[in-house]
Amino acid sequence: MKTGAATLFAGVLVLGVVVSGAQAVGSNSKGRAGRMPDLVVAAVWNSPASVRASSVFDVGASIKNAGARRAGRSLARFYLSPDRRRNRSDRRLGVRRVGALPQRKVSRGIARLIVPAGTPAGSYFLVVCAD
Repeated sequence: MKTGAATLFAGVLVLGVVVSGAQAVGSNSKGRAGRMPDLVVAAVWNSPASVRASSVFDVGASIKNAGARRAGRSLARFYLSPDRRRNRSDRRLGVRRVGALPQRKVSRGIARLIVPAGTPAGSYFLVVCAD
């Protein structure tokens, strides 16, 4: 997991970045390690250091199929979180569609994200998950 530190500014949402590899399509945890697709977030770029509630910004993300089989179409999801872990209380900012990926290939693309109105100022992390 890669993380970035954040600092608090009045009236501004300050972002760090967390790159999170989520469970793969088909889940490698069932004794078939290495024979299933395994989608991971390989990189995040162009993440702003700070944003305001109701603002729109673009972030790049690379999703890699680290598994041994082709992965079907999926989504990269972007969340605003007060900590480095994704949970149900985090605010979803947007998604990026990821096309089918052959083994060991990477999909690079930009996601347009929207910070929900009414989001309180503070320090947050941008959590990126691949499914």
